[in-house]
Formats: sequence, C-alpha cells, structure tokens
Amino acid sequence: MVEFKDYENTQELEGWYNWPVRASKKIKSIRAINSVISYFRRHRLKRTLIISYTLLGTMVWTATTGYFSPKRVTYTDTQLRATQTFGNGLGSITATSMTYSPSNGMVVMELATSDATSAIQKGINTENLDWQVFLPSSVKNSEAVTLEVIPLTGDKVYLVLRNVPSDYTLMVIRVTNKTPNSNSLKLDVQEYDDYLSSSSNSVSNQKKQKDTDANKTYVDFFVTPQNELLKNKYVKNLSREKFALNIFEEELKYQKGQRKELLNSAKTLDDSIKEDTKTLEQLKRESEYLVGNELTDKQSDMEAIEKSMDSKEKDGAKARENAAYVQTIIEQIEKNIKAVKNGTYKFNSPVRSVKQDIGE
Repeated sequence: MVEFKDYENTQELEGWYNWPVRASKKIKSIRAINSVISYFRRHRLKRTLIISYTLLGTMVWTATTGYFSPKRVTYTDTQLRATQTFGNGLGSITATSMTYSPSNGMVVMELATSDATSAIQKGINTENLDWQVFLPSSVKNSEAVTLEVIPLTGDKVYLVLRNVPSDYTLMVIRVTNKTPNSNSLKLDVQEYDDYLSSSSNSVSNQKKQKDTDANKTYVDFFVTPQNELLKNKYVKNLSREKFALNIFEEELKYQKGQRKELLNSAKTLDDSIKEDTKTLEQLKRESEYLVGNELTDKQSDMEAIEKSMDSKEKDGAKARENAAYVQTIIEQIEKNIKAVKNGTYKFNSPVRSVKQDIGE
C-alpha cells in the first residue's frame, strides 16, 4: 500500500505519471474541509459563536481604523466653506484655490475679497486686514511656518505659506477686518424714558449680541486635507516679489487680450451697422414705388433693421466702455510691475504662525 505522505514536497510528484498521487492529495483536502463543515453543522452553538465573533471583530477593526485614520472627517461644512462672511455687513472673502506642495512645504492660496461697506463694488483694502496662522500644538516646528500676503489688483489677494510641516493636518488662517463699519452707527435720538424701559433687558441683549456670529469681525479658513478645495501640486519656491511679478504678468497678458477682443467686437458691430445702413437705404428706395401690403411689409423690414442698428450701437458703446475700463486695469498692473521691480511695492509684513489648541 502506498503512503502518500512520504511524497509530500518532493519533485517526484511533478511528473505526469504521479497524477494519482496528486489527485489523492486533493481528495484528502476536500474530505478535511467537508469534515469541518459537517462538524459545524452538528454543533450549531459553536458555529453561531464563531460567526458572531468574526463579525464583531470586523466591526471593531473598521471602527478603530476609522477613528485613528489621519483623514477622518472632523470639520463642519461651515468651517470648510470656500466663502466666509464677516459679521455686521463688513463683506466676505472667498478662497478660489488652495495648493499644497509637499516637496518644499508650501501652501499657496488665492482669495477674492468683497467690501460690503462701500457704495460701489470693490475688494477690501488689504491695509484694513490683519492675518494670523494657527496650528495645533501637536505639530512639530509649527513656529517656523510663515505667511506672506501679496495684494494684487482689484479684489484679489495671494497667500504664500512657507515651511509647512508634512504632519500639519490642519492650519487655520484668520483674517480680521478693521474696515470702518457705518452700518451700525447711532444716528437717531432716543428719549430717556425709552432708554429706561429698555435698560432692564439691555444686559442680556448685549450678552446675546456678543455671542452671535453676526458681530464677528474675523473669518477663519481651514487648510486641511479634508478640504476638497485643497489640491496637491508642486509649487516652485519663489520669493514673494517673484510670485507677484509672475501673477501680474499673467494677468497683464490676459487683460491685454481681453481689451483687444472688446475693441474687435466694437469694430465688427460698427461694420455691421454700416451694412445695415446700406440695406435700409435700399429698402427706402424700393418702398417709394410700393403701395398697400407690399409697402407695409417694407416698412416692417425697415423698422426691424432700425431696431437692430440701435441694439448694435448700444452693444458697441458698451464694448468700448468696457475696453476703456480694462485699459485702466492694464495701467494699474503695469504700475504694480514697475513698483515690484524697483522695490517700492507695498507688501504686508510676513506673519508668524501661532501654536494653539484648535481641535482636530
């Protein structure tokens, strides 16, 4: 009788003539599996315990890994929102992009500001904005992180954070708005009796007012891997002057192209009006020899062309007006480029980061 176990793990089993041995081994393993299945069929309690412990272990493992995962969601939608609004109608700031460059520890943010205290649509004066950077106390070398603020034309501001540690997990950029607020000034006279009648509730009202977000003069931007706006991409390590020059030159190229396109549109509209004028003169000549319905149709055509000409004249005037506005932007950008090159451009002083228990 052949003992199969004597041939295990030997090269003798690899030959085609040993296929009965290999077949017997497979049959043996199948029988072992069947015996285990048969055992659990007979012992229902043990089967239930093993299945229960397996499921419980899987749940505990999933919960544990999820809790200790560095990318677990810990922030609210409000904290991660791209647009943050100041209280008391001071305006808002929108983060249009966030880029993290892990290789050199840089974060670049592009912001668009809106000043709600102004009678016209404009950005917030960066001289009225104070900046702070907060990192969790658990982050090593967080004091080395610096923030450079680069004011640009219009409503745009660039932020450059340097020396960002790879384990930062969270940075909070706090922007405090010092713009004078004329929306909550006292302008009317209040009778003393009215003051006395309302004074009993004044303390509680003031406390409630201080506790509301409506009076906050600052906004926070959460820079964290959980923020969908944050993208990982290499950013070249440049000085703030070089950063500013690159941004200004890119915008200058765009604005010049935009002005050229607007002027071309105005010229095309002028040419179209000239063509319409010729068509209108032709229709007038033809209408001199018409009567009845034919004359009515010609007059309708002339009215339609005249309306089209009026619309084109308005569009052309708007295009030229916008081109003139873009020209003022171009001139400002050129001034900024010149100021950066000769060292007179006004940058905000670099901001040092602060360790603080901001909660993750």
